[in-house]
This record gives sequence, C-alpha cells and structure tokens, in this order.
Amino acid sequence: MKLSVKKMRTKQERNFIDNGGRMLEEFISSCGGRVNPIRMYSAAELEKAIGNTNPLWKYTYGDGNYYKGTYLGRTILIKKFNLNSDRTSWQRDLIFNEMTVLSQMRHKNVVKLLGCCLETELPMLVFEFVSNGSLVQYIDDADLSGPRRRISWEDRLRIATEVADALTYMHTATAKPIVLMDLQPSNILLNENYSAKVIEFGLAMSIPLGEEILTVDRIQGTNGYCSPEYAIGGQVSEKCDVYCFGHLLLELLTGKRSRFLTSTTVANVDLAISFIEDKLLRLELDAGNWSKGKTDQLLAFAVLASRCLKRDGEERPTMKEVVQELRRIIRSSLETRNTTETENVSMVEVHQELRRISRYLYEAMFMTETERHSDVSDLSDVRDFSLR
Repeated sequence: MKLSVKKMRTKQERNFIDNGGRMLEEFISSCGGRVNPIRMYSAAELEKAIGNTNPLWKYTYGDGNYYKGTYLGRTILIKKFNLNSDRTSWQRDLIFNEMTVLSQMRHKNVVKLLGCCLETELPMLVFEFVSNGSLVQYIDDADLSGPRRRISWEDRLRIATEVADALTYMHTATAKPIVLMDLQPSNILLNENYSAKVIEFGLAMSIPLGEEILTVDRIQGTNGYCSPEYAIGGQVSEKCDVYCFGHLLLELLTGKRSRFLTSTTVANVDLAISFIEDKLLRLELDAGNWSKGKTDQLLAFAVLASRCLKRDGEERPTMKEVVQELRRIIRSSLETRNTTETENVSMVEVHQELRRISRYLYEAMFMTETERHSDVSDLSDVRDFSLR
C-alpha cells in the first residue's frame, strides 16, 4: 500500500513538473509572461470537489467532460479530460492553448479561468461557474430538454451584443489579436442574469504583431461554422470570427442551428423561405404586440447577419463595426418603445413582413448578386440598414 501511494505521488510530481514547464514556456512565448494570476489545485482537491456528480455536458474536441464542483464553499466549473492514447499530444496542445489564451483575458463576457491542476497527465481546468447552461439550450428545438426561460427578442439582441463586444476585445485589446475560431451557441454560457459568457478557447489562435493573416496547415473547427478562406486555404484572420458570428446571428434570429438552415432544401426556394419564416414566427413574439419598429429591427439584424456571412472576408465588417450596428439596433428598439410608433399591426401584415425578411435572408445566404430578385435587392430600407 505504501509503495503504491509513493508511486502515485511520484507520478503526480512528475506530471506537475512536466506540465508546469510546458505552461511556463507557453506563457512566456505567447504573452511575455504577463498573465492573470491563477490558482494551482491538487488532484485530490478537485476529485473531492467533483465527488459523485454526473457530468454537466461533454467537451467534444478533447474527449472530456465539464463537472459542477464545490471548493471551499464556492461553486466551480471543472473541465476534466479523458486520456486518449491516440490523441494525447493534440489534447495537451488544446489544454495549454486554452490556459494561455484565457490567462490573458479580463472581460465580463468571457468565462474566467480560476486555475488548473497540473498533477494529472492531462491538466484539469477550473472556471467560474455559470449557472444557466449554454445558449443552444434556449434557441435550438432539438436541444430543448424540459422547461426553459423564454428568450425574447430583446434578450437575443443583448446576448448578440455581449458576444460581439467580447470578440472585439479579443481582436483589439490583447497583446496580440486573438481569433476564437469556434464561436457557436454551445460555446456561449448564460449566467444567473442570462448574460453571455464565451467559453472554449482550445482552438483560438494569435495573429503575429504586424500581420493580418496567419496561414496554417491543419484545419480544425466545427463543420458549417468555418469561414471559406480558412476551410479552403487555411487562412486565419479576425474575419473568421466575423463569419462565425454571422451564423450566430442567424441562429438567434431563427431559433434554429445555422448548419441545419444551410442544409435545408435550398433548391426549393418557396420551401426554404417558408421554413425561415416559420422560425422567425417562433421568436415567441405576440402578434398583438408586433410593431413596425420591431420589424425594422428584425430586418436590420438579418442584413447584419448576411454581411457577416459574405464569402469574401474583405467584404465582411469588423467586429467593432458589428458592435456599433447592434447598439444602434438596440437604441432604435428603446426609441420605438418610447414613441408613438408602436402601433400594432395585423397578423396579415406580420406574415407579409416576415416573408419579405425571409426572402432577403434566403437570397443573401444562397444566391449570387446577379441571381437575386430586384424586388429584394432594391429595397431602400435594406440599403439604409447597412453599416455606417
């Protein structure tokens, strides 16, 4: 017994030295060692914190799970990896990359890294606990399990703005621009106030100072969310996140996963447009409270999504411009609420307006400029909602 305990302790010490050296090397090379202080937990402390609880959800890329734990009376979120002998080196790369990136972050809409455990062969990560799960549970029919709080149009606008603000921070306020590379609803957590917290930084990349594009050989990410220039040519830039964000806007707008929308029967125009229109109706907005101002906001949101999803990265806005436009839409929402322009519209008018927005979204996603109908591409209010 004493021999086995000693052997285990020796292995933990060896892991701590190996992992600690790697962590220090990553911190110095990536950010000159200027990082937020993080706590070192022992393996025994985290195993006790987890206890016999079941995983909250699975971590797809690294073969692991998230657990809710309690440490010194504080609720924490623990990311624990399952050792995969075929992918150990890759798993370790993801873990240290996430530690390095998050240790530089100080933003209210980015999940906070509290610490790590280096005694296990694959380090465990410890985060602040975010109580209301991921955004996907509230906007995707397929992921609904039990009663969920209704996410209103105003909530969606606010969440989109919070996420955009976090991405802008990563692109402009860190030592080197950081590109998240894996933005999707399942990687956005909601706290007790339903404010957004971005998580999952294992695939994040830093753009070298003085450069705008990083070219990589290995393409990683979620199918359907990778920008064309990255998926085809391995080109990484801030515009990759803008493309992912366009998918997020589409999902917030329709309540359906973007990759499902884009795989719908595109050849059948009427079917696809009707599908999008039906999803817009499921924003849970009461037709009796629907106003012209609300429709204008939906249209502005749709136009912004289509701009972010441009195939040519240079034609996409920056995240800073996206934040400005979202805040303008929010201001218009508040102004509409405080003016007499909130006259209700009939259900027939609601369907007409949603059909119009749905056609615009369909054409923006699936058609070239020359294929689009003149009655959509020539809409004056679409031009008015372009970024400024």
